[in-house]
Amino acid sequence: MINMRNTIGALTPGGKLIILLLACMVAWLMATAILFALVPVFFGISINQVPQVLADANMEEWRYLMMYLQGGSSLGLFVGGALLYGYYAEQEQSIGFNWASQSNVYTFFGVFVTLIVLLGLLPMVDLLERLNHMIVFPESLSFFETYLRERHDVLSEQIGALIHIESVSDFLLATLVLAVIPAVGEEWVFRGKLQGLLQRVTGSSHGGVWLTSLIFALFHQQFFALLPMMFLALFLSYIYAYTRSLWMVVAVHFVNNFASLLFVYFNNGDMHQQVDLPLWSYVLSGFLLLGGIILLIFQWKKLGVYGPFASH
Repeated sequence: MINMRNTIGALTPGGKLIILLLACMVAWLMATAILFALVPVFFGISINQVPQVLADANMEEWRYLMMYLQGGSSLGLFVGGALLYGYYAEQEQSIGFNWASQSNVYTFFGVFVTLIVLLGLLPMVDLLERLNHMIVFPESLSFFETYLRERHDVLSEQIGALIHIESVSDFLLATLVLAVIPAVGEEWVFRGKLQGLLQRVTGSSHGGVWLTSLIFALFHQQFFALLPMMFLALFLSYIYAYTRSLWMVVAVHFVNNFASLLFVYFNNGDMHQQVDLPLWSYVLSGFLLLGGIILLIFQWKKLGVYGPFASH
């Protein structure tokens, strides 16, 4: 075991990139096997009945089974993958959230200001989503466009069905599965592990940030939300590049997902409804964005971080 850890720890960044992928896959397979094995215990149905339940969103058990499987598999894929990779590839290095990298005052202040900047990004995200939906494929690729639009609609309808909240416990469950777990798990892997590896593999700090953001956007399998997702991913990646604190990006990721959850809930599960924002909101958000960037730069300089790619 020790020899294996030493061998993996001595690999090149490219080799560790493969180990990260394998760790996530192994952790996901293990979690999936455990989740399915426990289905009869928690839901009173046999494993053979799972596909039948999942195929019918109108069944009473569908939403809770989907929440159970999605939350559990995300925990396995991301949290389990990050822990497994950290144990073998990072050894004595910290595999946690780097809480002590900054003083608590700066950490909380940075999270607060970053969330204000996120408010400034929301109108841009809205515009990018509208532009994304306007993309039309050439006639020769119309079949592919049809497939992508149908896939996008199916995923949107599933998320809308999941956010069918009838009680406080339903709301807390949806928040846990759709906001907390993705924020913690995805940031731990994409920003905390993958981004640094890709920066070293490419030999380019910016290249690592952009590749990480692209992989993050593609992972969500929603082509007609690719542009806004890429934009938000870049925001998260550059924030992490500057601060090296996962708490920053986890907080922003959570707030973004939680806000989306609330939006869909208050629109009765309709993810396609678009809100026409007044002109003043775009102007105000622009000032918030500019002010937030200035404040963050000021705080980064006070912390002695003069650029996003100082060695750590």
